[in-house]
Amino acid sequence: MSQVGRTQNAFVYVDGFNLYHGCLEESPWKWLNPKALVEKVLPGTNAKQLHFFTAGVSAPPDDPEKPTRQQMYWRALETVPEVRMHKGHFLSNPKWFPLSELNGDDGQKHQPLYGAMACVRRFEEKGSDVNLAAQMLLDAADRSGEYDTAIVVSNDSDLVSPISQIRERYRKKVGILCPHDVPSVILQRLATFHRMIVRRHLAQSQFPLSLITGTGTIQKPDYWNVVVCNGSSDTNGFLDNYYPSSFDLDGTRWSHVAEYLRAQRQVLRDFHTLNASKAPSLASYLGSPFMLQVEWNAIRSDLLRRALKAKFQDARLAELLRRTGKSHIVCYNNPRNMKPTVRKYLGRALEVVRAELPKTPA
Repeated sequence: MSQVGRTQNAFVYVDGFNLYHGCLEESPWKWLNPKALVEKVLPGTNAKQLHFFTAGVSAPPDDPEKPTRQQMYWRALETVPEVRMHKGHFLSNPKWFPLSELNGDDGQKHQPLYGAMACVRRFEEKGSDVNLAAQMLLDAADRSGEYDTAIVVSNDSDLVSPISQIRERYRKKVGILCPHDVPSVILQRLATFHRMIVRRHLAQSQFPLSLITGTGTIQKPDYWNVVVCNGSSDTNGFLDNYYPSSFDLDGTRWSHVAEYLRAQRQVLRDFHTLNASKAPSLASYLGSPFMLQVEWNAIRSDLLRRALKAKFQDARLAELLRRTGKSHIVCYNNPRNMKPTVRKYLGRALEVVRAELPKTPA
């Protein structure tokens, strides 16, 4: 396998959700032109046809505009003549799963109790991987003379079989553009060449902020602009839980949000300890670090929103938050990494509190 691929004429197959969850979800680069991306990662490539596989999302209670943003992006894709969209669908079903180990806030891994399970609502995208595989094989069989290389934008190892057929039966080169930090080893071995998609590729492959079509103008959604916080000393440090911001809550004066959350976690720990002493038969359950972490995860978001509402009673801080507009807020744990750990619960809580602020200062 060559690490760098060069080709003149290519057919491209993009797994939209694999791309999104691999490198776009918490980034400022969702307004992505996939054809420009391929030609940026592989200079000299002519993407003659680009098949984009996706599915319509539903509106979660805390983000009713999500389908609207997706529709706007689909309209942007339609401005690229080479793009053909293929739409699957989502299924949502409650399912029981065994609990996995948890990474605790203390940095330790906590094991679940034997046989512990939880019922979760699982969202499954149906159709994209099958449609992508079928389209690759159809193109190889019916349009072989139009291109020399198939380029797959995905890290899904389920595509091993069609890629093998494309290479062995139809003698095509197959390149993989990987959107994830950790590439599939089997896809790396199978591909003619393999490239990683990195930040600069995404940043240099954006649509214009406004696109003019036959039916009007398309604007990049405001929410896809991103406000980033890398810690309390950052430019946007006022968003961080450790930012000095005294507030009153539950009859106590707190110096910052993190102090309040630490105190509430200690209350939960003390509650577990007290009840374990009163019910020896449940001591292994109540004293389990795993169950403490599970319960803390269940109540943390609500406690965080309460603390943030109190924090942003401060007029100066409220105005700073208001100025972030409708942008997506992303708070990082470790900004030194290429893809830092994102505290999704904090960014989302800040957006909820921002939406509840008066439009103009009182």
